[in-house]
Amino acid sequence: MIPLALLGLGLGAGFVGSIVGIGGGVFIVPGLLLLFGVPVRQAVAASLLGVVATSAGSAAVYLGEGRVDLPLALRLEVMAVAGAVGGGLAAALIPPHVLYLLFSSAVLYAAVVLLRGRTAGGEVARGPGEVRHLGLGMGASAGAGVASGLLGIGGGFAKVPIMHALMDIPLDVAAATSTFMVGLTASASAWIYWVRGDLVLAYAAPVALGVLVGSSVGARVSDRVPDRWVRYVLVAVLLYVAGEMTWRALGGAAR
Repeated sequence: MIPLALLGLGLGAGFVGSIVGIGGGVFIVPGLLLLFGVPVRQAVAASLLGVVATSAGSAAVYLGEGRVDLPLALRLEVMAVAGAVGGGLAAALIPPHVLYLLFSSAVLYAAVVLLRGRTAGGEVARGPGEVRHLGLGMGASAGAGVASGLLGIGGGFAKVPIMHALMDIPLDVAAATSTFMVGLTASASAWIYWVRGDLVLAYAAPVALGVLVGSSVGARVSDRVPDRWVRYVLVAVLLYVAGEMTWRALGGAAR
């Protein structure tokens, strides 16, 4: 395995992940699986470390710019962390091809929800401290946490659509808030993979280093990227990943 190639994977995942607020794990897991042949649970563990690095590299920038809805993030994250611990514990009991299928289904759902979400012109103005559908958002955040622990994707793929399409949070604020949240969510389950011996630093460390650099750069240019561009690029990538993971799941089930 070539460390420079892993570093490059991390750079790209961190850059795009920080812009769209999904943490990069949705790119790291399929990259490790499809390009490097890493076993699925070890890919998930490495991705969780990368998601933590994404959050560390860009959340400070977003907080300094005032783009993170911190009260909302903390309320949603309580449920996400609980879900992440449960997902991390359950991952050891689930066959790899089922994990592939779960990953594909979760990503496809996120793509559809995001595609149907409001455009920038259709967002609902909120008063100070006003949050719509908080209960639904907290429940969905718990589900995103379970997905993070199971699949190593930080839950950002679901948190952005949840906040934007369900809770009427502007897309740029949802992305920045999600980037802050995903590091906490991933940290909650990463230690479980470490204790089980699934976190292999030989490839997790180069990926995390690349993600840290890429996410820092992405955070600094994200305010120049139009919301509509972010939405459609993210949906296209998610649909590709969902298709690839479905193919892998069906292949694994057939063997």
